[in-house]
Amino acid sequence: AKSNAELVKKLVDAMPDYNRRPATAAEARELLSL
Repeated sequence: AKSNAELVKKLVDAMPDYNRRPATAAEARELLSL
């Protein structure tokens, strides 16, 4: 990937193949203990 944004897009596009979804902002804060 040429940028972080491109990498994130590739990962998000691949998530359904693995029955996954991106974390919401609230979920990410909880996962990171913020």
